Amino acid sequence: MTLMSKFKGFLGNIIMTNAKSLSAITNWVTVMRLPFTTVALMPFAAGIFIGYKSADSISWTASILGLIAVLFICITCYLIGEICDKEEDLLTLKYMRTRFSGGTLVVADGSISPRAAGTLAIILLCGSALCGFYISYIHSSWALLGLGVFGGLAAVVYSLP
Repeated sequence: MTLMSKFKGFLGNIIMTNAKSLSAITNWVTVMRLPFTTVALMPFAAGIFIGYKSADSISWTASILGLIAVLFICITCYLIGEICDKEEDLLTLKYMRTRFSGGTLVVADGSISPRAAGTLAIILLCGSALCGFYISYIHSSWALLGLGVFGGLAAVVYSLP
């Protein structure tokens, strides 16, 4: 075996490893449905803009943390939906997609395990709770935390079957 063939084999292994990593990243980006988070992020951002234009000052820290919390809650809902709809998504894989079938099918086809998706959902939900705690702390308003908890729970319950 020549040095050049060894180098080509080594380079091929690197490329295949990177392709697998890229595939895993693509699966996670797909299951998180990032483009669809705009449904929640844009109204929140509009509220920040309206607050900025109509007030003397706003808390940029609270605004950015609120935006992050909304993003985390949105992704959590999508992940829970993928986990809960796995059985129906398996039928979609078996009989093909129709106009009425949804989901990314990433959990159903085994690319991401339900456990891994559930773990990420819990981490993101905890992250959004931490954002809410901090916002409530810096503004000394625990009523804000109550609104955040209500919004987070409503979103999670919406995602359950």
